[in-house]
Amino acid sequence: MNGCLNKGSCIFDQEKETFACSCKQPWGGERCELVFYYFCSVQHSSCEAVTTDGIYQLKVKSLQFEVYCDVTAKGKPWTLIARFSNFDKVSWINDDRLWWYDQNVTIGTTSDPSNNTDMISPAFWLVSGSEFRITRSDDSSHTPLLQTTENCLGRKTFRSKTTSYGDFRNGKIWSRRTARCLGSCTVQYDGQYKTTDGFQQAECRGNIQGSNKIGFWCSYGPRTPVYVFKSIMMIGGGGSGCAHADHGIGITAINKLSRTKYKYDFGNTANPSYKPTPSQSYSLNLWIR
Repeated sequence: MNGCLNKGSCIFDQEKETFACSCKQPWGGERCELVFYYFCSVQHSSCEAVTTDGIYQLKVKSLQFEVYCDVTAKGKPWTLIARFSNFDKVSWINDDRLWWYDQNVTIGTTSDPSNNTDMISPAFWLVSGSEFRITRSDDSSHTPLLQTTENCLGRKTFRSKTTSYGDFRNGKIWSRRTARCLGSCTVQYDGQYKTTDGFQQAECRGNIQGSNKIGFWCSYGPRTPVYVFKSIMMIGGGGSGCAHADHGIGITAINKLSRTKYKYDFGNTANPSYKPTPSQSYSLNLWIR
């Protein structure tokens, strides 16, 4: 009887008169019961050389770091670069905008897409690509809720893309106009997007942007005497008829009278009038390729 697992072969060692398992990658251990992940070549700066899903080491600009690579999707492999969660403290919509502009040390678990806490990987500011996608942490198949098209990133890193619209550190307002996004990319939706927080306006067409867009640094507040609504990444339509601009990732509602700020790392709204309760049971993973 073959006691080797995961299609391993049982080999007889005549010299020792014992049996041993010959395991197929990525399996190892006495009975091929353990997964051994293999490192990317240090000659590569992304997951492009990877052929199996798993945890790998990348080396970019002399910095070596651990990432998760997903190769199951069509096309080139995806590199996990960040995660947005409401389960822990707010990280992605603080006034200092630290994580978007200046954070240069890993925070969170970079190698586990199922984790439900905020994360930023060196890949966020070091790995360049053409497109990005968003998935849910509770979806082991990593089906994209949203994926950009048409070379959205232009072979930039994600940090380079988002910070190219201006310097909005330390609470600086990113739009003096009352209703607009500073930039946008065309997207396509899939998977559980209709039931995922932050995607409620995915099919809505507003006066800020269309339904098949993700906007960067969006703002709305023309007919709201009390609140200004903003998002760093607005998913779907926004503005009139599309729930303002506080939906997507990095959302906030600012009371203009008291200066109170209501904010979440992702969600359908930050407006306190609607008593928002963004999900804490899953997080959103950000990938690049």
